[in-house]
Amino acid sequence: MYIFRTAFVPPDTEAWALAERFALFVGRLRMSLGAAMEDNGPLMSVGARIWNRLTEAAERFALIAAHPVARTRRRPAEPTPGPENAAPENAVSEDGTPADPEPARRLRARPKKPLRLLPRGYGWLARMAPDLVPYGIELAYFLAQPEMAEFLATAPRLWNVL
Repeated sequence: MYIFRTAFVPPDTEAWALAERFALFVGRLRMSLGAAMEDNGPLMSVGARIWNRLTEAAERFALIAAHPVARTRRRPAEPTPGPENAAPENAVSEDGTPADPEPARRLRARPKKPLRLLPRGYGWLARMAPDLVPYGIELAYFLAQPEMAEFLATAPRLWNVL
C-alpha cells in the first residue's frame, strides 16, 4: 500500500506574498543574530528566546495570511438545567443542616502563561547588538508599504504578531 502526500500549495494572494517576504526577513535576521551571539555574552543569554520569538512570529504571520479574515468566536453554551434528582430547596442533609440546592463547583485553575524573559525597554536589542540595527530599518520600511497597511487593515490580529 502506497501513501501519497500532496504538497502544500500556498494561496496565490498578496497576503501570502507578504508572509513570504516576512519569513525571508526573519530568516536573515536570525542568521545575523546567530553571528552576533558568537562573541556577545549578554546577547547569548537571551538569544535562544529571541530566535524562538522570531520563528513564532513568522509562523503566526503565515497562518494569518492563509486565513486573513478572523473567524467568529462561538457563543458560550447556555447552562443546562440540573439533574432531575437534585435535592429540593427544603431538603436537609444527614447532619440536620439545610442541604445546598446546588453543590459548589470546583473551578479549574487556568494554566499559567510561560514566562517571556526578554527585556522590555525601548531599543534594547539595538544596544545589545548594534549590527542588527539595519533590520529594524528594514522592518519599518516593510510595515510602511501600502500593501502591508492594507493587509493590516483587513487582519488587525496581525498587530499582535508584529
